[in-house]
Parts: sequence; structure tokens; C-alpha cells
Amino acid sequence: MPELLLQILYQTAGGLGMAAAVISFQCRNNKPYYLLQATSGAFFALQFFLSSLLPGGGAWAGFMINALNVLRGVVYAFCEKARTAWPFSIGLMLAYTACGVLSITVFGESVVLGILVTIAQLAGTVFMKLGKPKVIRIGTLTAVSPIWLVYDIFKMSVGGILCESFNMGSIVVALFRFRRKKEDPPADPGDTASPE
Repeated sequence: MPELLLQILYQTAGGLGMAAAVISFQCRNNKPYYLLQATSGAFFALQFFLSSLLPGGGAWAGFMINALNVLRGVVYAFCEKARTAWPFSIGLMLAYTACGVLSITVFGESVVLGILVTIAQLAGTVFMKLGKPKVIRIGTLTAVSPIWLVYDIFKMSVGGILCESFNMGSIVVALFRFRRKKEDPPADPGDTASPE
């Protein structure tokens, strides 16, 4: 496959992953959030796999961890017991750790990058396990997205860089939007005056 076509596919997959992730942070409920996160993970897994076909490429931690994110998102969306029980979350955390170790020892990924994205996913799994949308958003804003942003910069993933930047911006918007809705007093049903 020509390198230019691979680059286009690589960046397109990242763009689609970005779109799913950004939309997910506007969801009020967990199920659509988790399904959109799984969709995002599928596109980013594809993107990072395509990276291995490019000269000097190879984002193996990104590929393996995002492939696991698909499983995590689907299971969390459809199985409340798995999401709220520690055994599944601990199993995921062990699998993420194995991905990080394999990416470094078998595939030659940078030690720092392999460790960083593993830490990001361990933290993200704990935040998702807690299940509160506000906790997930704040954890993603302060830990998960900034770490992935560093990884994406090193892997030259335009979609990934934009994704994490938009994720953080989208989370800030969602936090303010949900806070504002919570603070807005309910409308008086008897008030028929039109707003000026």
C-alpha cells in the first residue's frame, strides 16, 4: 500500500476516533458514554495499528490499549455488575499493564511512552469504575487526556492530538453546561411573558 494512502488512512482513523470521543463527553448517561468510548477506541486501535505499517512507525501500546478500550466500553455499557465489581476492573488493569510491558519488551516501544499510556489507562479504568460522570470527566481532564496528548505528539497522530485537546475542551464545556443547568431555577409554568 502506498505510504501516502497509509498516512491518509492513519489520520482519518484518528479523526473518527476523535469525533466519537468528543461526543461521548456530552452524554449525560453512562451507557452512551461507554459505547462512544468503545467506538473511539476501535478507531484509535486501527490508527495505531496502521502506524506500524508506516516507516519509523509502531505505536504498539496505543494499538493494544485501545483494542482493550473497546472491550471495556462494551462491557461497561451493558453489564453494570462488571463495571461496579472490582474483579473485572482489576483484570482490565492487569491487561493494560501487560500491554505496556509487551509494547516495551517485545515491540521496542519507548519505555517512557509505554509506561505513561499504561498509567493513563489504569487511572481511566479507576475513574470509570467509580461510575460518576463528573468524576470520569475530571479524571480524564486532569490525567488521562494530558498523558495521551504527549503520546500522540510523539506518534505524530494529528487525530489523537486534536482528540485529546478537544476532549479537554469538551469536558470543560460539559462541566460548565451541567453545572449551569443544575443551578438554573425551574421555569414558572404560569409565566407566559415572552423573554425580551
